[in-house]
Amino acid sequence: MGVIGFDHLVLVACDVHATLDWYRRVLGAEVRDLAAWEAGAAEYPVLHFGSWKMNVHPAGGDLRPRATVARPGTLDICLAWDAGVDAAHRHLLAHGQVIEFGPVGQDGARGAGNSVYTRDPDGNLVELICYG
Repeated sequence: MGVIGFDHLVLVACDVHATLDWYRRVLGAEVRDLAAWEAGAAEYPVLHFGSWKMNVHPAGGDLRPRATVARPGTLDICLAWDAGVDAAHRHLLAHGQVIEFGPVGQDGARGAGNSVYTRDPDGNLVELICYG
């Protein structure tokens, strides 16, 4: 028995709507539970990426349990991209993103890859790694 994979993470956002829009528009996330959250029927909206998700908590909220320091702009995440790093780079630029770093070779969970970095609306560092 042991860990079998990754399920979800919590992203704290200053502007939940801007964050949801950015991850949907720039990275292709599926937004779930937004209407329920806006109506007070869900604790938070969710961003889905295939087999895992990001729960988006509004900054200043008191949802429990939570990390000791749960603040906007403190996340550093690496997401596997399904095309080459040049395509990822062009995609980010086409969506008006500033490239923070890269393209650059990196060692990821699956071995050697190439990465490009940008930031989301709260300043979280978002790395796209491309394998193969």
